[in-house]
Amino acid sequence: MAQIALSKRFLQDYGAQIQAIAPDRIELMVLDDPALSGAWQDSEILISSEFAGGVTTAQVVARMSHLRWLHTIFAGMDNIPWDAVGARSIIVTNSAGVYAPMMAEYVIGMLVMLYRNLHLYYMAQQAHRDDRIRVPELPPQELYGKRMGIIGYGAIGMRLTHSANALGMRVWAMRRTPVIDANEPVERMLDTDELDEMLRECDVIAIAASLNSSTRGLLGANEFQKMKRGAVLINVARGAILDEAALVRALEQGWIRGAALDVTTIEPLPADSPLWNAPNVILTPHISGEMPIGRQRAIDLFCKNLRLYLNDQTSFLGNRAIPSAHT
Repeated sequence: MAQIALSKRFLQDYGAQIQAIAPDRIELMVLDDPALSGAWQDSEILISSEFAGGVTTAQVVARMSHLRWLHTIFAGMDNIPWDAVGARSIIVTNSAGVYAPMMAEYVIGMLVMLYRNLHLYYMAQQAHRDDRIRVPELPPQELYGKRMGIIGYGAIGMRLTHSANALGMRVWAMRRTPVIDANEPVERMLDTDELDEMLRECDVIAIAASLNSSTRGLLGANEFQKMKRGAVLINVARGAILDEAALVRALEQGWIRGAALDVTTIEPLPADSPLWNAPNVILTPHISGEMPIGRQRAIDLFCKNLRLYLNDQTSFLGNRAIPSAHT
């Protein structure tokens, strides 16, 4: 009997679907209900999500001595305790790709808002002003013909590339291994040491990379000064990839046109953060991939992998992570 530890919320929402995979071979164990015993600690499978009471994935993994497979319902994996996972040879899979369509739509939506000043019109509506907004330093512009630079060419970056191309944009992309084949929809694939060129030449910088030692603090004051004047920055990855104080300065000094941040270094964003008052910035609370269909797709992926796991076909698990890529 394979025991699967998961949150109370996920048991309520998806328990029946998971149990139906193999009713006689699996047992679902709630791990974040104080009223229940700690029997979940003997489980061999963990579905990592938000846990009640502020419990972290690292704390859960430390208490699961028999854990063999961890599946996170998130695309990002900076919450995974990689040292412990690697030392114990625990299989890790994530949900990369399932949120890509909605996150690509978020990026495009924010670009339209910032380049057409639609957020300023909404603010005028709230103040009951029916004005044509004219900001000389922020003239309205179309996306057609602009060049987008994507930092992190994974599932989100690929989906975003197709969306940008459909609008007549050209795309440069950057990833650790800048391999491009004839079917890639990008105009150019860059290596990580070509970041400066991307910043100088692109009208849009979209961050969709995972947070690791090579991306933490990737964009600071030096990089923002190198960005093309009038460019827009969108971050749907992790807040720690950029220096927020430097970004505020870049916005105040007019080094860039504007920014949309779905993620920040500290979440929720503290009330005294200077980002709240930075000019021409749109802030959202990590919701670019927050839709019920996204969580459903993550569980669908888990269930597909669960069938393989129960049949001793772990080498075929989808979205299997390579620890070295996340440290």
